[in-house]
Amino acid sequence: MGTKLTSKQVQTIKELYVKGKTYSEIKEALNLQLSNTTIVKYTRGLEREHPSQLSEEQIQVVRRMYKKGRTYEEIREITNASVRTILKYTKGIKRTGKRKYTYNPPVFKRNCDHCGKYYESHRRRYCSEECYYEVNKENAMKRSQALRQ
Repeated sequence: MGTKLTSKQVQTIKELYVKGKTYSEIKEALNLQLSNTTIVKYTRGLEREHPSQLSEEQIQVVRRMYKKGRTYEEIREITNASVRTILKYTKGIKRTGKRKYTYNPPVFKRNCDHCGKYYESHRRRYCSEECYYEVNKENAMKRSQALRQ
């Protein structure tokens, strides 16, 4: 069991936490061997400042770019901010520009598992619904025969 914290130490923990300091920074400032759980215990329910990695000017640039229809990836490349940060600052903003969709799922070239016909698809294993239902009908018959025996 560790030593008890004084009310002054608890107050210091709360002040540092509210200022946005990390648990490691709080431990270092107090020069004590504290667990993260102890810090959580004393800071539960407190509002915290989160220092932004973007300046107010950069945040406005991000918002303008998003409004004009830029993708998160394009904004990330220009501002060097994470997509999560961009999401945070663009939440609730309506886009006026055209959205640019950049994701194209891969197309697989394959032969149908049932009839052998060559086709291109994103995910399907069969060239048509007819082949799919034919295979499922065959499998259902095999299962029912196996259950009868």
